[in-house]
Amino acid sequence: MDAGSGCTASVAVDRVARLAPGAAGSTIGLRCLTPADAHHVADLLERMSPDSRYRRYFRLVRSLAPVDLARFVAVSPDHLAVGAFDSGVLVGVAQYFRSAKHPDSAEVAVEVADSHHRRGVAARLVPELARHAVDAGITHFTATVSAENRPVLELMRRSGWDLTMTLDGPYVDVDVTVPVGCQRRG
Repeated sequence: MDAGSGCTASVAVDRVARLAPGAAGSTIGLRCLTPADAHHVADLLERMSPDSRYRRYFRLVRSLAPVDLARFVAVSPDHLAVGAFDSGVLVGVAQYFRSAKHPDSAEVAVEVADSHHRRGVAARLVPELARHAVDAGITHFTATVSAENRPVLELMRRSGWDLTMTLDGPYVDVDVTVPVGCQRRG
């Protein structure tokens, strides 16, 4: 990325680099998002069904305010977003927001276009996000998931990661220890 991408010098090289493409035959490519990707994030939201929007934001969101878009594509020590692109179209995003109270922990959010549900997009995004998070000193992910969002809860259960799920009314609070395999080598 060029210097005009809005990235800070401390994170630009490692965290904005293009990430490895998927398995043979896959058209999905992963890369870290930058402020230049705000229009992709807005477009992704427009292509999500009302049900998918509700499951992601816990309210029906029709569009994102410019300040929210900027926050979702910011690159800083406290936030990073990894996007999944299919033929140049953003089809999924996983991002973390570091906790101010617990700097080794970050809240995680994932959204995938309805056209790409159950195609392994989230299963690729989250481990890639975890690798970057560990490099930033994050050892735990947290998330709040609708108790009705069975596909996401099942994905987490099958991940093999050390996690705790606590039912809290209509939501499930999830705490995940980032696996050793995601940690930086050497």
